[in-house]
Amino acid sequence: MKFNINNFLSLVILALLVSACSTQKNKFVNRNWHAMNTYYNTIYHGNLAVEDGIQTVETEYPENYWDILPVERMQEKPPTPDIFETKTQQNEAKNPDFKRAEEKATKAIQKHSMYIAGEEYNYQIDEAFILLGKARYYSHRYIQAKDAFRYVLNHYPESSGIVDAKIWTEKVNMRLNYYELALQNLLKIQSEYSDLTEEEQTHLNSILAEAHILNNNYNQAIEPLNKAIYYTKDNHKKGRFLYIKAQLFDQLNQMDSANYTYQKVIDLNRKSPRDYMIHAKLERLKNINQDTVDYAYMKSQYNELMENRENRPFLDFIYFDYAEYHNDLDSIDLAIDYYNKSLARNPKDKYLYSRDYLRLAQIYFDQNNYKTAGAYYDSTLTHIDKSKREYRIIAKKRKSLDDVIKYESIANEKDSIIKLVEMNKEEQLAYFNNYVENLKEEAQSVFAQQSASQKALNSSSPTFKRNSVKNQSKLGLDRNNTSNNRENSSGNASFYFYDTNQAQKGLLEFKQTWGNIELNDNWKYGGKRNTKNNEEENKEDVDPFENDPKYQPETYISQIPTDQNIIDSLWIDRNFAYYQLGVIYKEKFKEYQLAKDKFENLLDSHPEERLILPSIYNLYLIAEAQQNTDAKNKWKNKIINEYPESEYATLLLNPKKFKDSENNPQNIYKNLYKAYENQQYDYVIQQADIYTKQLVGRPIAPKFELLKAYAIAKIDGIEAYKEALNYVALTYPQSDEGKFAQKRYRELKSKVTQNKFKPDTDQETYKLVYYFNDNQVLEDFLKQLKTSFEDLEYDFRINKEIYTSSQNFVVISGLNSLLGAQGLAEILIKEGKISKDFNYFAISDENYSIVQIYKNLDQYLNHLNK
Repeated sequence: MKFNINNFLSLVILALLVSACSTQKNKFVNRNWHAMNTYYNTIYHGNLAVEDGIQTVETEYPENYWDILPVERMQEKPPTPDIFETKTQQNEAKNPDFKRAEEKATKAIQKHSMYIAGEEYNYQIDEAFILLGKARYYSHRYIQAKDAFRYVLNHYPESSGIVDAKIWTEKVNMRLNYYELALQNLLKIQSEYSDLTEEEQTHLNSILAEAHILNNNYNQAIEPLNKAIYYTKDNHKKGRFLYIKAQLFDQLNQMDSANYTYQKVIDLNRKSPRDYMIHAKLERLKNINQDTVDYAYMKSQYNELMENRENRPFLDFIYFDYAEYHNDLDSIDLAIDYYNKSLARNPKDKYLYSRDYLRLAQIYFDQNNYKTAGAYYDSTLTHIDKSKREYRIIAKKRKSLDDVIKYESIANEKDSIIKLVEMNKEEQLAYFNNYVENLKEEAQSVFAQQSASQKALNSSSPTFKRNSVKNQSKLGLDRNNTSNNRENSSGNASFYFYDTNQAQKGLLEFKQTWGNIELNDNWKYGGKRNTKNNEEENKEDVDPFENDPKYQPETYISQIPTDQNIIDSLWIDRNFAYYQLGVIYKEKFKEYQLAKDKFENLLDSHPEERLILPSIYNLYLIAEAQQNTDAKNKWKNKIINEYPESEYATLLLNPKKFKDSENNPQNIYKNLYKAYENQQYDYVIQQADIYTKQLVGRPIAPKFELLKAYAIAKIDGIEAYKEALNYVALTYPQSDEGKFAQKRYRELKSKVTQNKFKPDTDQETYKLVYYFNDNQVLEDFLKQLKTSFEDLEYDFRINKEIYTSSQNFVVISGLNSLLGAQGLAEILIKEGKISKDFNYFAISDENYSIVQIYKNLDQYLNHLNK
């Protein structure tokens, strides 16, 4: 057999390769083979994947120019893992590039690590662990990332990537909110390593600046940012660092330094992302001292930004800042215009959306246009994170507008009707004649537009028809294929006679071309014109509105109320709305002039007696708040002279005495609450009704209404209680009592309460209950029962409890069984202590609660007799 040198060499090389694949042999070939494969097959491609991932994150990152920009951009944190995902799925990186980088790092460690006898001989494995840590860091798995970096610190103290591992460890600490610890360690790294590369200097100083910013050390962040700007060769990073530096000067109120730094961002021009340059220009404009420039200069600067075609992607911010400028100048109309223009650009920045809506809401609020302001506040809330404090503040303000909008609508409606009622017949006729003429003009305008459109359609339709025929001929289409047209008519009604609009247009076109011709044979050449119909049409065209009630003044005049009771109710509703608005403007918004106008207008409108004195007192308080001494004395004297016996007069003359007075609403409420505790529920309901009317508009009024709801629950049960709670919630939505009532109402409505009785033998505690329709009989029985228990030396609890307004209970509690309760009643009868004529029943504590809640005693007695 002839020796083949090529085969021999191949076998030798193969043997060497197989031998080199071993990770358990510390030989030169093994070390270098695995190191080479670690770097070129895994780490190199893994680092490329990390760079691709970072580039994707930076491209997609939503910049928040409302705050200091972060030095490092991160992908959005993934949501809480689905409970159905496996643990492996939950730990996977969301970005495919970072996932691929992690896979490469893991492969390098698993296949090429030469960890022999406690020492690693593959000098590339430390790079693999750093790559692994980076991939995990960008996937928001910070604890696992920290483990990877710490492995390098613990096992590779001489590694060339040791500084990198230390910096990344502190970046992880910052992500875990250990800001102070990260800052201390970064300063330590800076002091220990003085011979860092430019890339390491850029990385270390930029992260050190971020640590200072997170610790609110804005002044100390400037120096490391300057170093990062100096060392970086990447103009994109330089532009970002410069912009952050300018923002820090803004925060420190160093406007000259901020503007100088913003100008450096602008000078980078196309070397840096354009959004940095645009926002830098906008910030410079905002920082200009308006006393040093005129309006023409500012207008030219903003116009230059708006007219540049390259700035179109940024017009939403440019319009907003220009609107802010006009808002500060009190050029409200222009401000509104540019806020709306900003919204029209459909900003990608959600917070910008909220600012546009919020500013418009504030403008309309300041103009007392509360209905429009409320709509803009609603839009604002849809673009703000619900977990933020600002959301709660705006939501609270929006909620406070509900009552204003409600009562303003009522007041406007009633005022408009009352205005018509007070007109004489001639004035009413003139008013509605004018109204009807406006309606006719609008209708004629619409009709003219439709006619013009129809003429344009008619003039173009023959050409269209000829072209359509030609096109159909070219395409080989059969114009007589009606079956297909019928099918189309079911969907889009494309066939002529199945489409009402097309048929009507055809009829109009025919009449315009041929006139009102009679339908006869040979109509085209021998047909006669229907002159009679033409004359009738001409007559009809004289006045198309003549027979339409919509255009007759009498239609509207007949709807004006004439019944005095209805007119009186209009005044009552209108005056009450004015009173409520006065209170709301005074108490909630401190709009004293608006409140004053409402109260004074109310007093001039012959209001109900119950509204007069509270209105005068509110006018006194408004004058006091406005420091108007003359008005204050005027209203004070009016109360004292004309209403000397009122609680308001007592309060004004002797506030200290009023505090202890029986007329003080607080004292009235305390006494009424004591009556509630003494089960005087009918009395509480009656008195609460009186005082809620007397104290209308006063902060304490909802307290009386809620107490009344409690009393109703005791007498009429849960359904009546829910109804009473709903009334409190709707009538006093802004008060604490109203909010509590709303919450309790929802709880009771959603809670499925059990009104079915349980077997009495299964319970633990029982009662013996006597029931009476006559309260005097009950009182006599109660005395007799207590005497009997003293004689028999029984120690059971005895209570009188209200059941309804006409029926009450005497309840003996503390019994251990149903038979024991029934036996006690029989013993009392047998011993001659109690007459057998008294009605009673034994019941478990749980079933007794059901009887009291649902007021279904009859149902229980039937249940007991079964």
